[in-house]
Amino acid sequence: MASLERPDAVRVDGVRGCNLVGTETVRCSSKEDICMRYLAPTDIDAVKKLCREVFPIEYPDYWYSEITSNRQLFSMAASTCSDNRVIALLVAEIKTLNQCNPEDRDILAKSFPANTQVAYILSLGVSSEFRRRGLASRLLDHFIQYLTTGFGTAGDTKAIYLHVLCENHSAIHLYQKRHFQKHATLPHYYRIDQSMRDGYTYVLYVNGGEPPWSVQECCKAAFGVLFYPLRRFVRLLTFDLRRFLVNHLAPP
Repeated sequence: MASLERPDAVRVDGVRGCNLVGTETVRCSSKEDICMRYLAPTDIDAVKKLCREVFPIEYPDYWYSEITSNRQLFSMAASTCSDNRVIALLVAEIKTLNQCNPEDRDILAKSFPANTQVAYILSLGVSSEFRRRGLASRLLDHFIQYLTTGFGTAGDTKAIYLHVLCENHSAIHLYQKRHFQKHATLPHYYRIDQSMRDGYTYVLYVNGGEPPWSVQECCKAAFGVLFYPLRRFVRLLTFDLRRFLVNHLAPP
């Protein structure tokens, strides 16, 4: 299970983020040796190991430093309670629409201004040893809940988006189950093993956010406006004809 960004797409300067401050660890269940917590600088080696196992692309060293120490990023981990080993993570940032990469600035309807707040999931991955335990779902659900419960400025977020490899069917299934919509196909978006691979952009609209109109929706709306007078005329004509028949053909 993995959602990933390109290494050259990493941008953390000037990000409006969650400003999380917390070192608490929460045990998922008394029956599980799994806890949820925020990443810390001491996790950097464990995070490198996990990312190299889970993701097919190589991230630069400064990226690991940022996601484990920059409190403007939402960096949450699932770890083993017994030895505190990082086994899953979700990293996201909150920023404005005009801070997005050019290919992502059209994820919202045109009515939303350029300073509208959106959330970008940089990475979501689970160690192969701990898959099929719902860890990715828990991390994702926690982040969605954080953005939709109105905590601080998080409630101003209008869309959550991410990039995923086209062939990553398990991740795509997870996002679709949580009502993420496929927004765009990104040809040759990733370079993996010296070959270019396509990606998708998936978006979840929250807190009143709306998607841009598709060509089909634009055509439908245009036809609706153009043919509204004709429909009204036909409706009135039908009503008058029905009234005429009732008044003149009804038995005495």
